[in-house]
Amino acid sequence: MRAMAQPMEQLEILYSSIANDPSSSLPGLPGITIFAIDRPGVSPDGSHWIIPLILQTGTVADNKVIVVDGAVVARKGEAPSYLPAGRVHENFARGVHILNSGAYSFGGDFSGSMGTDDFVCRGDGLGNIAMVANQSIQIAGAPAGWLAGVLVNSFVTQGGVAYESEAVTGGPPVGMDNVLMLNGSILLQTGVDAPVGQLTGLSDAWESFDQEFFWVSSDGAHYILRGDLAGPTGNDNVTVVDGVVVVQELLPLPGGVPTDLVQAGTFGTTSVFMSENGNWMAKGTFVGSLAGWALYNGAMVARGGNPIHVGAAETYVGGFHSVTCNNVGDYVIAGFSNAPAATDTVVVLNNDHVVLREGDPVDLDGNGLLDDNLFVSAIETDDLVLTDDLRLFLTGRLKNASNADKGPFFGFLQLDSPAVGVPFCDPADPNSTGSPAVLSGTMSGLGTSGLHLEARQGPPNQFGYFLVGTGAASPGVVLSQGHFCLATNLGNTIGRYNIPGGVLNSVGVFDPSGTLLNAVGTSSVGSGFDVPSALPTIGGSIQTGETWHFQLWFRENAGASNLTNGLSVTF
Repeated sequence: MRAMAQPMEQLEILYSSIANDPSSSLPGLPGITIFAIDRPGVSPDGSHWIIPLILQTGTVADNKVIVVDGAVVARKGEAPSYLPAGRVHENFARGVHILNSGAYSFGGDFSGSMGTDDFVCRGDGLGNIAMVANQSIQIAGAPAGWLAGVLVNSFVTQGGVAYESEAVTGGPPVGMDNVLMLNGSILLQTGVDAPVGQLTGLSDAWESFDQEFFWVSSDGAHYILRGDLAGPTGNDNVTVVDGVVVVQELLPLPGGVPTDLVQAGTFGTTSVFMSENGNWMAKGTFVGSLAGWALYNGAMVARGGNPIHVGAAETYVGGFHSVTCNNVGDYVIAGFSNAPAATDTVVVLNNDHVVLREGDPVDLDGNGLLDDNLFVSAIETDDLVLTDDLRLFLTGRLKNASNADKGPFFGFLQLDSPAVGVPFCDPADPNSTGSPAVLSGTMSGLGTSGLHLEARQGPPNQFGYFLVGTGAASPGVVLSQGHFCLATNLGNTIGRYNIPGGVLNSVGVFDPSGTLLNAVGTSSVGSGFDVPSALPTIGGSIQTGETWHFQLWFRENAGASNLTNGLSVTF
């Protein structure tokens, strides 16, 4: 997890249904505006996106489109060459996905017999689209004669597409006729494959897979899936990651409180998510209280009744709204809080701070002023996508100051600058809180070097200051309760940013949440430290291309001291 500054930008609207605003129209479709917006797909680097839209055309014959990077690639009523002759697009499925390469997938159905109309397509990002699966047609990669049934859950990968085919005909018997396909091979089959680690101690096979609860990593090496197991009902609904059960209904979460039982059925696990590299999240509710829970890579990171983030007085109420994560360790949770009803939907980054809240104003025209009489009224469930450079894409609805609905939107919020630096002596020694203090940085500071340092998980009410050195030493040398990891041998030198009364004073104090607050105003956000280019004690200044090494030294209880991990930053 990276250190956080406050959000840098307002929500930027890409699409809306606001009359006469450019965001309500599409290139190549003059006079046609947007009516509704469905769940988006965004590439991990944020360079590509895909989204289904419903248009105000005056007829249902041609009002649905798939849009990729602003261009319409498929439209209801049209007959592209990849569909069977004489067939036209009739509907598009909700799940769409796209990769950094620009390759994408979408599905739906086309005109004609309901027994032959489901399809899954893959676009290569270069303008070419191919149909990779069609209902009642041989399933590529399955035994000869196996014909695809209802097609759902399509997901693009680097090597092809993953999708589910329900009620396969031409071979497998009932109970073994649902398959998950991945890149032209059978990944899982009901009645055949059984996840391990079932919390009942049994080895029941899959009975069914749940629609919209299947995600795969872009290399196809990892997956998350919710579904039902065969055998006795009662504990048969499970969430599985890479073949291992991670959640099972009416049983405790692994590693959780034994008395907290996961709610039954679809209220147990209410959604799942997997990033392109296999990081995963799941959310759901507990029996009785219906308090929400949220997992990130198996660890509980949020719970109903707990503070919405570290140090907050505001708490979560009920179940969670949405969860998502990226490839580099960041995660986002949206939920309902005990704030007043007009502001009780909150979006929180890394259990650190609120990045968006119901009622926040919106700058629709991008003039830098909040003068458009528009506010966030709702955030759509499970429509969040977090990129690796901390852009949060989402859909929702807008309202004006009179609470009149102004329709849907799709947009993004730039949350913070990406983390920089390479940690060393990491993790640091635990301090009196039982956890190691964490040093990290972003290029978002107002100091002349541009580097902003943050320290978290320190002992409350204890002071510290930042050090800089010409070299790093790992594991370092013991210093009181921690390890000092800046090198002092072979001509290496160190300096400390705490010259009394000078502009380089970096002294701070950990607040009750463990965040180091700057004591003398040399931080652009109140916490941490904006590093100047001038080097204390060492002399000279930080130059482009140089690497410098940083560590925070802080007081501990009973007169002891401790240190964070080190951080090496190349400028």
